[in-house]
Amino acid sequence: MVAKNVTAYQLSKDTGINEGQLSRFFNGKVDLSLKKILQITDYLDCYLSIEPRK
Repeated sequence: MVAKNVTAYQLSKDTGINEGQLSRFFNGKVDLSLKKILQITDYLDCYLSIEPRK
């Protein structure tokens, strides 16, 4: 997979997720709902996987 070079503004505009909320999430200050995380992974053409703890 090739990483997308995307600004927070573009991600916000294209996913409908507030830019401030994205900033706080990426800085570890708030959590996002699973729905919003899936919106981001879909936009970035990534998969979200959950694995058991070791």
